[in-house]
Amino acid sequence: MRGRLHGPVAKRSTRPALRCLIAGPSLAGNLELASHLRREGMDPVVSSTASEAVAAAWNWRPHVVIAEAVPTATAVLLARRLRELSQAPLLLVDARADPAATIALLDAGADAIVGAPLDLGELAARIRAALARLERSRPSAEHERDIRQVGTLVLHTAARDAFCSGRAVRFTVTEFDLLDYFMTHTDVVLSRGELLDAVWGQSSTVGSNVIDRHVRALRRKLGPECARSLETVFGSGYRFRA
Repeated sequence: MRGRLHGPVAKRSTRPALRCLIAGPSLAGNLELASHLRREGMDPVVSSTASEAVAAAWNWRPHVVIAEAVPTATAVLLARRLRELSQAPLLLVDARADPAATIALLDAGADAIVGAPLDLGELAARIRAALARLERSRPSAEHERDIRQVGTLVLHTAARDAFCSGRAVRFTVTEFDLLDYFMTHTDVVLSRGELLDAVWGQSSTVGSNVIDRHVRALRRKLGPECARSLETVFGSGYRFRA
């Protein structure tokens, strides 16, 4: 069951606490771990199962995740799912000395494998190092403004590149502009007239059926996975679901 771990109350800090998700039945009951993380300025929340951990990662958006590495198959699936949701550092705790398992877990998206029993000082140092690496790798604010992302669909507007689940997708100039407009107006019903004005310009003389042709082209090129966000709202226009 997901919940907050109770233990000694840490001294209050003026900085917001880093959200730390702890996943796995053994780690979930480790009150010493929770207390140490609080002293390090973190706010721990626990999930006993992999499914609870995924739900918590989606809803709570942790800054770092600590999870059990066994069984390996479950930990691999958890790592892959978490990587789809977030780039938060993922540290897996494993008492085994199993090189094959370590390779599989790292390949699945883990940032580090931590031995057990836990050395809490080393764990905190690894967390700080992983967070520092993530911060250094973040794009600049200017670069972030050039990126649109909805699910697995990513647009790089400056380079005019598009990717669906890592697969490059080639669009015409107008198709790209139309998709960019959809992705900056998600969950809103857009009429054909509004789309014409935004992409083709208010002085354009093209008919509204050009929108339908371009939407069909977008869906065909995006493929089923990314195109499902682009919905037809009969009698009104189109909506791009986030």
